[in-house]
Amino acid sequence: MLQSGITSGVATGLATYSYHVERLFQHWLLAWLTSWALMIPLVLFAAPAVQRLTFLLTCNDS
Repeated sequence: MLQSGITSGVATGLATYSYHVERLFQHWLLAWLTSWALMIPLVLFAAPAVQRLTFLLTCNDS
């Protein structure tokens, strides 16, 4: 959950950087909360598959 929060926070910060300064924080906060809410289930369900794939790709059978 922390990783998805950090990643979505950075991504939305970069995506909203071009907005007017006086509304930047409000726009960023709404975009971040929305993206984090969508990313949490994705990360929780994808994490086991990513872990298995990483193991398969890095497993040394010798």
